[in-house]
Amino acid sequence: MVTRRERLRAELIRDIKATALAHLREHGADGLSLRAVARDLGVSAPGLYRYYSGRDDLLTALIADSYHDLADHLLLALGGDPDQMSGIDRHPPEPARRAGEDASPADRMLVLCHTYRAWARAHPNEYGLIYGDPIPGYAAPEGGETVAASTRVASTLLRPIVEGWLAGDLKIPDAFDAELGAGAAQLRDEISQVLGADVPIALAACALAAWAWLHGLVSLEVFGQFNWIYPDGAEPLFDAAVRAQLSSVGLVPIATVAPA
Repeated sequence: MVTRRERLRAELIRDIKATALAHLREHGADGLSLRAVARDLGVSAPGLYRYYSGRDDLLTALIADSYHDLADHLLLALGGDPDQMSGIDRHPPEPARRAGEDASPADRMLVLCHTYRAWARAHPNEYGLIYGDPIPGYAAPEGGETVAASTRVASTLLRPIVEGWLAGDLKIPDAFDAELGAGAAQLRDEISQVLGADVPIALAACALAAWAWLHGLVSLEVFGQFNWIYPDGAEPLFDAAVRAQLSSVGLVPIATVAPA
């Protein structure tokens, strides 16, 4: 049973986060302050310090929630178990597209890319918070909740890539056989640890490059750089570009992805 006090506390925390996100939209992360949030909520600033020790503590919570929400959308889009969701306090995710375990790695990757884009477009403030410019004066706690949350996003994005590689469908471009430095080896080790299976350096580097490409295309749209040519959204361009990229590594989607 949830007590009235627990319910009121949860509601206040939800209101604090919603108000803080509104401040981020208007002033940016470096303009966020607990005093301003408290003023808009009509509560005392010292009262908010019972929930968050300062601006950085609140930012950490917002960043972790954003990663978790994105991870939950990606998880459900791949037909994952709803019981594996993060449990953060918000409306349950409802991805517009889904690709179950029986879908091909190419189709699962296509749906995953579209889900990533749809989430970013629907949550531009949260997307900017986790993937935008670094926040002046802020450093995420080492090994803290933001690390665990971002790892959920990474592991979900990696899943269909590794599935394609294990099935023999994904063809790693020869360029990734080059000497990629110590960073690539470290990346391989981290990915292997996250997935619980060894992957080659070339696959790890290829996956990182693929995410960077996806992130770049989505960011240009979310931050308004395509508005001059696609004022209503660049989905046709995005779908064509994703299909071309997947085909270039041997992953040929056959699914038709309807507009969200």
